[in-house]
Amino acid sequence: CFFIDTVYPLVNDSIFNMYNETAMITLLRAMGIAREQIAEAFSKLKVTETRYSRTEVGSCEIVTQLAKGKNSVACSRAFEYIKNLPGEKQLIIMLDDVFDRAASSEDTAWVFDTDFEFLNDPHIHKIVIAGVRQREYRFRLLMAGIPEERFACIDDEQQTPDCLSYGEPGMHYYVIHEIWHAKVAFGLRDKIRERILAAESGGGEPQKEPAAVR
Repeated sequence: CFFIDTVYPLVNDSIFNMYNETAMITLLRAMGIAREQIAEAFSKLKVTETRYSRTEVGSCEIVTQLAKGKNSVACSRAFEYIKNLPGEKQLIIMLDDVFDRAASSEDTAWVFDTDFEFLNDPHIHKIVIAGVRQREYRFRLLMAGIPEERFACIDDEQQTPDCLSYGEPGMHYYVIHEIWHAKVAFGLRDKIRERILAAESGGGEPQKEPAAVR
């Protein structure tokens, strides 16, 4: 973060976190707190792991990122952020509210208000969406012009790592999860990590893709 009087550490490069940090620095300076004290405090900050985590595995990277489900703005910004990052990518997306399996809402308007068009990018090799709304997601991805061979929509979140490909050096894997799915996302991160290590050590076996909705 750049201000006229000093440079402050950037906690996270997502646009909303940059706005948050800029607003906080402005408030603290208006309160008379010294810029050196603010800069030192920000140098010790990091985004909580349940909202964002980054793990390097061999030549690859696994990122978990929160995108609040049923919120078209939050999901759109998450998709835009990932699209603009460099590198080749594969995505797992879990946007269903965890309580939907018990009592699913009939309101799916937010799915069609979300900018899935950001995911129609040649650097995004695979998109796997899981959850009870999989049919709505499939329809929305097709509306966004994403070729059907580049995505899979399945019911069981635990099977999503089986839909990805491994053994490609430098691949970036993203697990985009709803607010109540952090624990599930971390479990998927561990599964992806195991498959990356197996593939890069030469001991990996081809993954069988589970049946997807067609």
